Amino acid sequence: AEDLFAGFLKQGNKDDEKNNWTVVAARLSTKRDWELCRGRLKTLTTQYKESGELASVQADLASVRQDIAQVSGRVAEMEVKIDAVADKVAATVTKPQFFFYILLDSKHFQAAATAPVVLNHFV
Repeated sequence: AEDLFAGFLKQGNKDDEKNNWTVVAARLSTKRDWELCRGRLKTLTTQYKESGELASVQADLASVRQDIAQVSGRVAEMEVKIDAVADKVAATVTKPQFFFYILLDSKHFQAAATAPVVLNHFV
C-alpha cells in the first residue's frame, strides 16, 4: 500500500485526481490499506495545499518586489532626464538672444521687406 501511495503521489495530476483515486482504490487489497492511504493522502494534501499556497504567495510577492524595483529604477532615470532638460531650459532662457534683421531687397519684389531671424545656440 505504501508503494502504491507513493506512486499515486508521483502521478498526482490535479485534473485527473478522481481517476487516480479510482485506480488506487481498485488496486488496494484491504480496507485497512485503503484507510491508511486515504488518511495519509488527506494529511499530505492539506500540507501540500498550504505549502503550495504559501509558495505561490511568496512567488507573487517576489514578483511584485521586482516590479517595484524596476519602476523605482525607471523613476530615477526619468528624474535624471527631467533634471537635464530643466538645466538646458534654464541655460537657454538665461542666454542672450541675437536678433538679426535681414533686409530683403530684390528685383523680384516690388518693395523691400524686413524679416527678423532669431538664432538660438544650444550648448
